[in-house]
Amino acid sequence: MEYLLRRQQELDTSWVENFNKLVNFKCIHEMAVVKQHTRWQEYQREKWPTPEIRQEAKGVDRDRIDQLNEIGFVWDVTQYNWVENFNKLVKYERVHGTTIVKHRHDQCLYAWCYNQRQRKSYLILKNRQEAKGVDRDRIDRLNEIGFVWDVTQYK
Repeated sequence: MEYLLRRQQELDTSWVENFNKLVNFKCIHEMAVVKQHTRWQEYQREKWPTPEIRQEAKGVDRDRIDQLNEIGFVWDVTQYNWVENFNKLVKYERVHGTTIVKHRHDQCLYAWCYNQRQRKSYLILKNRQEAKGVDRDRIDRLNEIGFVWDVTQYK
């Protein structure tokens, strides 16, 4: 029994230490959203993977979830990255008047746009509702900003 109590204290201490490292990282890098990847962070995402599970948490788990939320912890990194790139594309379109991103302007955004086009083509080819990294909602959002799906007609 004493071993179990000591082990629980070690786990609690470890959680607090890792949380403090995350807070320090956020402060040092002045990030609005913490998305640095560590095994500890991945474990938090695995332990409480959905909003429903996080909502039902009680006691220590509830406190930890609340602490992570307070510092802007990113629970769904894939969704966060998609939205971040979508917002970059909206800004690009405002500046350049097109959603056809030039490689020389922004290599990462260019690659992201290319991937969106490839994934939509896959959806159409396989007649599916969603594929890795793109679904009908994302396609609709891209359509709303006038995303050019076929860049060959603009060459």
